[in-house]
Amino acid sequence: MMEKKAVSEKEKFITSVEKEECDYGDDGCGVGICKPACLRPLATLPVFTGVFSICSLLTSTLIVYVNSQVTTLERQFGFSSSETGLILAANDIGFLVSTLFVGYLAPKVHIPRWLSMSVVLFGISGITCSIPHFLFGVDSSLTTGNEDITLVRRMPTGQMCTTNNQTECSVDSSGIDVTPNFGISGTKARTSLWIIVIGMILQGFAKGPKQPFIVCYMDNNTEKAKTGFLLGIVISLSIFGPAVAFTLGGVFTKIYVTLDDVNIGPRHPRWIGAWWLGFVVFGVAAIIMALPLFLFPKYLNGRKPRPENKPDAGPGFKDWGDFKDNVKRFCYILIKIMANPIFVMLQITSCLHMFAVAGSRAFLPKYVENQFSLTAWQTNITIASLSLTTASLGTFLGGWLTKRFKFTPVGNLKYVIVVSFILLCLKCLGFVFGCDQPEIVNMPGSPLQNSSCYDDCQCKDDEFFPICSDDRQNFYSPCHAGCPSSDGNTYMNCTCITSGKATAGFCTTDCPYLYPYVILSAIVALIGTTCIIPKYITMIRCVTEEQKPLGTALISFFSSLFGWLLGPLVYGKIIDSICLVWDSRCGERGACTLYDINMFRYKFHGFVIGVDLVSVIIMCITIYLARNYEHMNTKPEDKPLDVNQDGEKEIKEDNQGHRKLYAENDKNGEHISGNDPEGRISDAANQHGSMHDAENHNGSMQDAENQNGSMHDPENQNDMMYDPENQNNDNKNGTSNGAENDKGDQIGQEIQGGCMILSENASLQQDDHTHNLQNQLVK
Repeated sequence: MMEKKAVSEKEKFITSVEKEECDYGDDGCGVGICKPACLRPLATLPVFTGVFSICSLLTSTLIVYVNSQVTTLERQFGFSSSETGLILAANDIGFLVSTLFVGYLAPKVHIPRWLSMSVVLFGISGITCSIPHFLFGVDSSLTTGNEDITLVRRMPTGQMCTTNNQTECSVDSSGIDVTPNFGISGTKARTSLWIIVIGMILQGFAKGPKQPFIVCYMDNNTEKAKTGFLLGIVISLSIFGPAVAFTLGGVFTKIYVTLDDVNIGPRHPRWIGAWWLGFVVFGVAAIIMALPLFLFPKYLNGRKPRPENKPDAGPGFKDWGDFKDNVKRFCYILIKIMANPIFVMLQITSCLHMFAVAGSRAFLPKYVENQFSLTAWQTNITIASLSLTTASLGTFLGGWLTKRFKFTPVGNLKYVIVVSFILLCLKCLGFVFGCDQPEIVNMPGSPLQNSSCYDDCQCKDDEFFPICSDDRQNFYSPCHAGCPSSDGNTYMNCTCITSGKATAGFCTTDCPYLYPYVILSAIVALIGTTCIIPKYITMIRCVTEEQKPLGTALISFFSSLFGWLLGPLVYGKIIDSICLVWDSRCGERGACTLYDINMFRYKFHGFVIGVDLVSVIIMCITIYLARNYEHMNTKPEDKPLDVNQDGEKEIKEDNQGHRKLYAENDKNGEHISGNDPEGRISDAANQHGSMHDAENHNGSMQDAENQNGSMHDPENQNDMMYDPENQNNDNKNGTSNGAENDKGDQIGQEIQGGCMILSENASLQQDDHTHNLQNQLVK
């Protein structure tokens, strides 16, 4: 009779659990009440990793795509490198606004859905960046009143040799320069700049939740030793994003901006690629991929943590009405993290490294294009091949290394330092692998200037438009070569050229260092990206579980503030300082049209090497400081999970080497955690030395994990409470009733242990159940 009653109670309990799961959708894919059974098997970490990896790939494209379009945007709108640096830095302005607070929210929200909404916002930001093309176009205002004017006329061929005084520019009523360039200038150019900046700010804001949310979600849904491996998969696939962005950037820059067929080619100085097309493609793709991500549950199958197993990250949504408590808790955790010397030192090295990476990556296409005289599409395809074959492989290899060798945090740092010294030596070769400054005939102030052949031409020295003669000489402009006529691409009857003919653009060079530089860059990228995962894992392991979500957000925040935000701005100023000739639009300075490529090479690589050297020195100091910290010398397998595969409680070790147990107060259900520096476990709610079960008021532990009145620690072979002072008391008052317990007690055991056994066999033997749990704990 008692057995039937117990079974009946259990069936009622199971029904209520199933109903609760249906109501809240914590373990099934779907939205609201729509949770198809066929989608339930997809609620696994591998499937989530695959879907999010694609989203991560897409969300890592736009910033790189802008890098690939730097010269195109400068030609279209007359931006300087400082202004394009502002566009790139705007991404991190939005990122900084969101990253700290979303890191604090990570333990409280439905992570997959927040990630999905952020991906949608990312897609909207991409479409926003393309708006200037649809608002202004490239030729909507660039007419001189004659609507039948040809495209070649609207795209000037450079100043020609003529005896008439050439008007500097013609300006329409809106202040738009309509003569010297096909691109936009004036008010509309400035408006376009701020529209793109706003789009990039939105993009950065959308990327804020990505890092802290995914680290928190994965680290709480898998074993600690596997976190680095899974993050390696996500980051490896996301690094394909830059490769995809550069590839499509190369394809789109080979297409004319209006998508029309024109009689000029990509080497023409006035060529403008379809820069806007990539923003639309990546924006729409991101919005589409956000849908499957939205369907994932808040907790994956079998991983829903009980309240006592969650990190004490402050009040949840139910307490949000008390804003002061949330702010106080946030500030407390922030202060604790910033008082951690290891974390601070590692953060400084990360900021320095990101500063160098952000600045050099932002202008790498511009550097390659100018250094080796390549077109924009050739440059983008070259860089895409580098990213595709090296960076992704290197990051994946770094994740595999952390899993294979189970490095301690100090071991990770030693690996990073050794690799960094190797990289410093390799990067020094960048000073050697470069080309000579091209000689330009009749350049104002140049020793090669011979004005006698174009004395009758009214040439202006501030209008640079290189052309290449048949004998492979570069001339400053068609006017400075004495060319009176052109069909758009070819110049005829040039008095300063023996054959009288020339083509638009620089002459191709015979510089032999392009392929050595590409190979060197591939090696540096492959070796350098193996450090990403080891260094990142070290940073999240040097803080406690409670501090981890905010700690990961701080990593992103400071890296963005002092790295990704400042890097492009500073590098933009450096690159502007080596400009030899500035474009002029109606008296206003536009984009740089000619650089000193020797100084470009020295400053571009020298600044990176100097910053990286300082970063390595600080890492060496960090290892010296970390040698006495036990948790910095602990391998990941030495730290058990706080929630195991079946959702059961385990004793875990926090990041300060202390033993920690999250327990539940039997009186009011409050979440209580205790740290004992001597390795002992204390329960603030246990006044008699025993752990109380919610259904057992007689001092006996009815939890399924504790059949002998003790909480089992895998390291405690005697199955006693890990408190030597309470062993006798536990044995006396906490002895399990074993087989004498009825099935109602078994239900209490399953509730307290967090182990929902949805089984038709109501007569499961309690000793078998205990044996299985003990094996799982030991495992």
